[in-house]
Amino acid sequence: MVQRKSTEIRDRRLLLLAVAMALAAWAVIHWPGIVSMVHTWSTSDSHGHGFFVAPLAAVMVYLRRHGLSALPWRSDLRALGLLALLVVLGVLGSLLGLPALQQGSAVALIGGIVWLLIGSPVAGAIIFPLAFLLFMVPLGQHLVPPLVEFTAGFTIRALRVTGIPVYTEGAMLWTPTGKFSVVEGCSGIRYLSASVCSGSLFAYIMYKSPWRRGAFVLLSIGFPIIANGLRAYGIVMIAHLTDGRWATGVDHLLYGWVFFGLVMFAMFWLGSFWFEAGEAAPSTPPPPVSASTERVGPLQRSAIALLAAIGVMMAGASWLGDLRAGASAETDMALRLPDTGAYWQRSLPFTEWVPRLVHAKLARQRTYSRQGIPVTLSVALYDGAVHDAPSSNAWNVLVGPPPSPWIESERRTRPLIIGAEQFDVIESVIRRDREQLLVWHWYWAPGRRFSSPWRLRLHLAWARLTRKSLAHAAVTLATSRAAGSRDALSDYLDDLLKSVEGALVASPERVDIANVQEQ
Repeated sequence: MVQRKSTEIRDRRLLLLAVAMALAAWAVIHWPGIVSMVHTWSTSDSHGHGFFVAPLAAVMVYLRRHGLSALPWRSDLRALGLLALLVVLGVLGSLLGLPALQQGSAVALIGGIVWLLIGSPVAGAIIFPLAFLLFMVPLGQHLVPPLVEFTAGFTIRALRVTGIPVYTEGAMLWTPTGKFSVVEGCSGIRYLSASVCSGSLFAYIMYKSPWRRGAFVLLSIGFPIIANGLRAYGIVMIAHLTDGRWATGVDHLLYGWVFFGLVMFAMFWLGSFWFEAGEAAPSTPPPPVSASTERVGPLQRSAIALLAAIGVMMAGASWLGDLRAGASAETDMALRLPDTGAYWQRSLPFTEWVPRLVHAKLARQRTYSRQGIPVTLSVALYDGAVHDAPSSNAWNVLVGPPPSPWIESERRTRPLIIGAEQFDVIESVIRRDREQLLVWHWYWAPGRRFSSPWRLRLHLAWARLTRKSLAHAAVTLATSRAAGSRDALSDYLDDLLKSVEGALVASPERVDIANVQEQ
């Protein structure tokens, strides 16, 4: 009996050593992604909680160590299917320019490694700490625009119910005492991220029923969104009632964090009423497998699982590296926009507005006119790095954040028929004081046009898989908003669309300047 116990202890130590070796290999293979996550935690107010996620998960596992020791530890080769799926998802995330998918699949590999090397009973017992690790992945940047829209709409409706007159344009609003802008910092994304992370941990500790846990996690999502709307409304009301003396500077930020602290206290206080004492009913462990029925011994099985785990991860890294090398960036690029068309002639710029497009290899702007009607063409050309694509970068927008004086007040998708071709563009109205611009925007790839950034992502991913050209561009047309402005843009495209796209296809020269603007 003593010998069997000592053998079991030795086997478990070897399994833990195998897990440590697999995690070391995981860290080496995914080191660039780990560095990227840590950089985001250290520079983003919305994701600073990422530093505490892994230590908290480790503490949760440590507190369950006695229960884990009573479970059978046995490598489970069925987990190889999960590892392979996660590796494919990571490659797909890289191809689509989705860092969250790539990093999320990498973090999920930790749970797959535990399942593979120690077995499903142990992995199932610590499934929450393993899932909690996903909070290390920076998420939510694409939620900022809808959160800004909700917060602005909530504030406007609350002001009108209160009887305060308010005029709005997009996320800008004016009251009798001042002008307010709902920017990214007002979206509540930092409160939402912290609330969901801490709310999930609270639900795991306080509840045993999966229904109560799920209900509280949903509460931790909805509660801060509504509370952030109330916070924004409160800031505008304080500024209104004090003639702008309060809630417009540092006290604005202080009020926000104090308010968030009260919101979190209220949420946890409300959740404490449904506290469940006692432990969840333990699952019945599977019957032990007789050593005589095993085709291979436990140590051999663990060695096979360890080598398989490292092999699957290395295969994924090799596949991704091969795809990146096979579709290398096309750095030799030049862009010569046409000087004239049959009817449109080159002219002087008529507006100071330019789209905010970053990481482009080449960016040029040129103005044309016909019968006194000006149209400005802006082109940003990219060489194939998916993460630098205009659809992938959160900073690539028509209007930059404040203090930019421009606002985008309208946006819609508009179908066009140019010659015998039909395609969609994104139509926006850009304003600054009394100046209004009608803007058409779309994405270009050789032989293709897209109004949807997701369709561009899919096209670039497929082009990388099939080793085709990854060159693509963001194309923007702008004219003064007036009667006939849509007709003017359509007429420009009838005259010069083929010439512009011909210039995008032809890139014979090497250009060493990363960003060039022509007037």
